[in-house]
Amino acid sequence: MTTLAQHSASTSVRDYELSKVQVVQFNATPGTRLIMHDVLHNLGFRALEDVPRVDRLRTTTARLSPDFLVLEIQEDDEEICEIVTDIRHGRLGNNPYTVILLVTWRPHEPTINKALQAGADDIVTLPLSTGLLSERIDNLIRNRKDFVATANYLGPDRRKKERRSGDSVGTFAVPNNMRFKATGDLEAAADANSVKQAQDKIENHRRQRLMARFDAVAEELEEYVKERTHRVLPDQKVTQLADLVQKAVAELDTLIHHNTAKLAQSIHRLMDMIRQPTAPAPSVFALLRVHGQAVNAAFHDSDDAPDLMVLALQRATAIIGDKSKKRSS
Repeated sequence: MTTLAQHSASTSVRDYELSKVQVVQFNATPGTRLIMHDVLHNLGFRALEDVPRVDRLRTTTARLSPDFLVLEIQEDDEEICEIVTDIRHGRLGNNPYTVILLVTWRPHEPTINKALQAGADDIVTLPLSTGLLSERIDNLIRNRKDFVATANYLGPDRRKKERRSGDSVGTFAVPNNMRFKATGDLEAAADANSVKQAQDKIENHRRQRLMARFDAVAEELEEYVKERTHRVLPDQKVTQLADLVQKAVAELDTLIHHNTAKLAQSIHRLMDMIRQPTAPAPSVFALLRVHGQAVNAAFHDSDDAPDLMVLALQRATAIIGDKSKKRSS
């Protein structure tokens, strides 16, 4: 078996044209960095940039916007995880969809989990054969996982099939410039237009997930109140709902619509009622869900968004008005 320590054999990754794929390789150990460079060169890569320090990794990534990053990660390596996160969230470079392969001598489980949660595409343990490295690269070119976007994560979808089956939002393909340069597949190109389209999808998916969670927590509390007589809400769920409300209103504030400010104000009023020592009637949670539907429709610029907003505001006005009358009497 040819390992990274025995790297003289020339190996190609299928019949790809890899010479124009821009690769940035970070490895702090000179010997390993040289070996990895030679292995990547033997696989067909020619536009190789080797980086020995993390600070230079940031500047090099910003300067080159590589198609393929090969990064060594060590135990408790926070800096590499931060770099991967910054790339995925558009804070470093101009391509959040750069293919990122991590390599490590020590497969420290917490570090690996954190690196994958940062949004890396794959991670391999050293030493490895050039054949295995070739297979991994081939898979990243041909069968890269679709991405999933949540409030805190952007990266490949690694969920098991049973978890994905109940997901109404789903996943989406992202630009893969390594595939474009290796195969000529124009649909994979990470040009400014395709990156913008992918970013729009991300915002759409994040908002959908936010509002799906908003609705689910409101529904849980609605059922909780229906099934109990003591009407004291669980603090954890109320805190969770309050956080979702805050995020939904923050997103709503980015939209231009004459009713969005009123809708946000109405959501806050309902949340104030929910925070009272005694839980409100189930209808308040049902109404909050109607508000959530109106927010979701506004996000998608749906034709029924104005009607949903008006309906939510009218119902909220009636409920809040009734409650005010009861207090005054």
